[in-house]
Amino acid sequence: MNSTGDAILAEPRASDNAASRRRERTRICHRLRADRIGRLGMDFTALFLAITIAMLVAWRGPRPVAIGLFAVILIACVATLLHHATDRLTLSF
Repeated sequence: MNSTGDAILAEPRASDNAASRRRERTRICHRLRADRIGRLGMDFTALFLAITIAMLVAWRGPRPVAIGLFAVILIACVATLLHHATDRLTLSF
């Protein structure tokens, strides 16, 4: 029993429960959005570095290796595009 005389494990009111669930969902969405933004930058940074390496190989290295690297990077770019193409845009006007 707590100081108000109610049982500690008593079922909360429906309106309190709905508001609590809404707050929890909002907190989870904000946490996931911040996590996704952090990872998003690293995905594109890795692709940019891979393209830079492929250009250096094309400039100094053998042609078949450069073409192979370009093909792998192109597939990774298409996969990244398809992965992020389904993201919902949060626009507010």
